[in-house]
Amino acid sequence: MTRMTPWVHQYSLRDLLDDGFDLFKERATTLLLAGGIPYLLVVGYLVVMRLWVMPGVMPTVYTVEALEEAVKSVSFWVFLGGSSLVTSIATAISYIVQCRVAARHALGQEVSALSVYKLLAKPFWSLVPLSIIHSLATGVISGLVTGIISLLCIVLLGLSMLMGPVVASVIGVIVYVLLIGVSLFTMLAVSTFFLAAPITLAMDHAGPFTALGTSFRYACTNYKAQLLALTAVVHIPLLVLSLVALVIGALVYAAKFIAPSTIALFSLMMPAVSGIIYMAIMACFQTLVYLDGRCRADAYDLVLMAGELGIGNEVEQALKPDIAPTAPTGYPNYMAAPVTPKAAADSLTMPGATHPVISMQFPDYSSPPPIDPQTPVTPDEGTGHVELEVTDAR
Repeated sequence: MTRMTPWVHQYSLRDLLDDGFDLFKERATTLLLAGGIPYLLVVGYLVVMRLWVMPGVMPTVYTVEALEEAVKSVSFWVFLGGSSLVTSIATAISYIVQCRVAARHALGQEVSALSVYKLLAKPFWSLVPLSIIHSLATGVISGLVTGIISLLCIVLLGLSMLMGPVVASVIGVIVYVLLIGVSLFTMLAVSTFFLAAPITLAMDHAGPFTALGTSFRYACTNYKAQLLALTAVVHIPLLVLSLVALVIGALVYAAKFIAPSTIALFSLMMPAVSGIIYMAIMACFQTLVYLDGRCRADAYDLVLMAGELGIGNEVEQALKPDIAPTAPTGYPNYMAAPVTPKAAADSLTMPGATHPVISMQFPDYSSPPPIDPQTPVTPDEGTGHVELEVTDAR
């Protein structure tokens, strides 16, 4: 049974934000190191393709003419497609291992940058359909909501044209901002139901649909706090990522004068570095969402505290909702007289020995017939029992 840790309890909105960044600060080195190892595949791919397989495909100077010349080449599109595939694989692996680092640390388990790479096949292949379902859900629902609001805004713009071009321009800007805000908020509202799914894949090795069911169930226990925290977490790291982008952009600019052949490497690794930091923060936040939902829905904190007392298995078994109560056993029918089990008697018969056949006849437990008050009752001869005579009191 896992030792009780300070991270395992039910979280409010403030707790999700405060403890999420605290968890990131405590394990920042391990998170970034574990998340950065898969991107060595991207670096290796870029170096091999750039220097040996397709030399001269990527332009050394980023000008309009150089890009136009590169786009005309089939090799350029092969190179770009391969880099996109390798980057997607590295991103998925990095995300899974960062979720494991954050979850193991929160649960008080031993964690290192290499130990989280064990048994990655099932979580990786489960993350692929989960990502597809998430993209479809956010795209379809956000598109429907945005489309409905767009129709209302078109009617509003048509009416504003009657008030003059200035009023129409102001209303047009407001409508544009409103559409963007509604679209982003809808995507966040849908994504809240998927927050606990990656942690379930990484830690419990569950399938994509099982992880989705668990994540939906946990989201319903504390949806408002999780939605507001997700909105904050999505926007707050943008400041950090902007600083990282500025630093890497400066390196790219310096490489143009020092080592022009490394411009492509820096350009493709810039979003990777920003993504590693962002996914590490999200992994910490999603870990707390997972623990919050598990404590609220499955009483996980009570199970861990009971484990400290040595009764963890009993409490966990009692809290499982899938165990149906035992049906009450009916009373035996005392009116019935069972037949002698001949098969059982034959099985007890040994060669050369005889066993008496036991007649299993129950006594008649039925109620006796009613006594006629006019009939006198006499003593039972031969038994010694004296019966009382019933007389009519009238």
